[in-house]
Amino acid sequence: FFFKQKTAYEIYQCDWSSAVCSSDLPTPRPIAVETAPRRDFFVPVRYRDEGAWHEVVHVAGPERVSGRAWDGDAAYAREYFRCVTREGRLVWVYRDAGGRPSARRADGPAWFLHGWWD
Repeated sequence: FFFKQKTAYEIYQCDWSSAVCSSDLPTPRPIAVETAPRRDFFVPVRYRDEGAWHEVVHVAGPERVSGRAWDGDAAYAREYFRCVTREGRLVWVYRDAGGRPSARRADGPAWFLHGWWD
C-alpha cells in the first residue's frame, strides 16, 4: 500500500480521506473575553459562554494564522489560544487580529470559541 502525501494545492475544504473535515468543526461563535498582558500580547483569563463566566487556569499561544490577503473581505488574521478552564475543560479560542472588517467591534478585537476537546 502506497500513501501519497498531498500538497497544499491538492487538499480541499472537506477531504474524505482525512479523519476530520473542516465542515465537521462547529461554526465559531462570538464570546466575551477578559485578557491579561503577557510579554508583547494579551492572553485570555476568563471567557463568557452560554451565560456563564469560565476562568482560564492555563493558556498556550498565541498561534498566529493568516491567509487570503489577496481576496479582500475573505482575508483573515487570527491568534489562536488553547486554554484549560478551572473545570478542566480544554477549549480553543481565537482573537480576530484584524483580518475581516466585519469581525471587528468598537470595543476591541472580536473573540470566538472555535471548539473544545472532550
